[in-house]
Amino acid sequence: MEAKAQASINNYAADISSIKAAEERISPYVHKTPALSSETLNSIAGRKLYFKCECFQKGGAFKFRGACNAVFSLTDDEAAKGVVTHSSGNHAAALSLAAKLRGIPAHIVIPKNAPKCKVENVMRYGGQIIWSEANVQSREEVAAKVLQDTSAVLIHPYNDGRIISGQGTISLELLEQVPHIDTIIVPVSGGGLISGVALAAKSINPAIRILAAEPKGADDAARSKAAGSIVTLPETKTIADGLRAFLGNLTWPVVRDLVDDIITVDDQEIVEAMRLCYEILKVAVEPSGAIGLAAVLSNSFRNNPAWNDCKNVGIILSGGNVDLDVLWESINKRTNSASGMSVHDECKLRFLDLKAKRNYRFIIFKIEEKIQQVVVEKLGQPEESYDDFSSSLPDDECRYAVYDFDFTTDENCQKSKIFFIAWSPDTSRVRSKMVYASSKDRFKRELDGTQVELQATEPSEMSIDIVKSRAM
Repeated sequence: MEAKAQASINNYAADISSIKAAEERISPYVHKTPALSSETLNSIAGRKLYFKCECFQKGGAFKFRGACNAVFSLTDDEAAKGVVTHSSGNHAAALSLAAKLRGIPAHIVIPKNAPKCKVENVMRYGGQIIWSEANVQSREEVAAKVLQDTSAVLIHPYNDGRIISGQGTISLELLEQVPHIDTIIVPVSGGGLISGVALAAKSINPAIRILAAEPKGADDAARSKAAGSIVTLPETKTIADGLRAFLGNLTWPVVRDLVDDIITVDDQEIVEAMRLCYEILKVAVEPSGAIGLAAVLSNSFRNNPAWNDCKNVGIILSGGNVDLDVLWESINKRTNSASGMSVHDECKLRFLDLKAKRNYRFIIFKIEEKIQQVVVEKLGQPEESYDDFSSSLPDDECRYAVYDFDFTTDENCQKSKIFFIAWSPDTSRVRSKMVYASSKDRFKRELDGTQVELQATEPSEMSIDIVKSRAM
């Protein structure tokens, strides 16, 4: 696969030369987005994750890169006629902004069911909106009429070499920021993003793995890959509104040849990933943007031995344009989610006893997932040691704990500090890690008076020496 990818890489709609040219062309206009990481999410995933935050890009999504490259590739005569596209959101806003920067008109065909926030972005950037029905045929027919009436230049959302080249600049940045990445997980829909990412990344490092993430309710790319030719679906059903398009004739060859596998996830997994991004990474992403995290946490990825050695994984957070009402509804949708975890009264009462130095040296708490409640599992007596405490934590299950640590300062003063410990061993279940990680801050707030927090995935990360150093 790697040799084939490298040998045939110049036969596609874009290549490393066009991608580097795009980088130079758009550099005055685009943001160089950060690559963030989180030890908590690393622990949950069991590998190191690096999030390329295209949700921080101008226009709120990666689409601005391709749109900017396409618009600034036009000759002056072409540009004077303006541009036209059909899009459900992010490409529409991106093209409107790019056209505004060049001072040319942008005619945007948008389906009537497009998300409100994305329509508002188009209006904010000066795009001229023409409405269509909520299907691809209507969008294309309306766009064709606009082309006929205006003689503007069509900029397709993904099936365009200029678009693919612009999106490929993400790989150039990411591999400069984190050179040791061995895998990149990319959302797939029409294929413009993953084509650009794959072409650039495989040119720089032919051994790198490119994995696509796709909703199960819009899995045409996975079906196409299995069939060996483009497959379209009669309808798509997914919360990820940005991932409902089908592969094009320019993007399909890249997906066919350079994408190593396609991971499909359901909407519930996408919503859970959105919540983790918001609560742990502190980044708001739309469903389409969160699907890469959903994929790396999915059982189909984790249980596939072919990907066991994917240790340093780049994840493209492709966009953050989500209606806030939809975001809150999605995050709070499931009443049995970890964010709705209750705390048994005994947890707070026993903690008050420990805090007052009455009866306990430590307390270990567990989450009873069936009833969605944090309960007391073990109470450590005053005479028990730190070794007694650490040996009480299970080897392969997550727990919370508090420990009252007494110590003597360099000035020979007796002091104590209460440690809050989040224990999340690598061998624990992924679902358990996710539940404990997303519930931690809320539970910790219930225990008013902890002074130091430790997060540990193995005993060495919470050794007595580390506790002493953190206490001083």
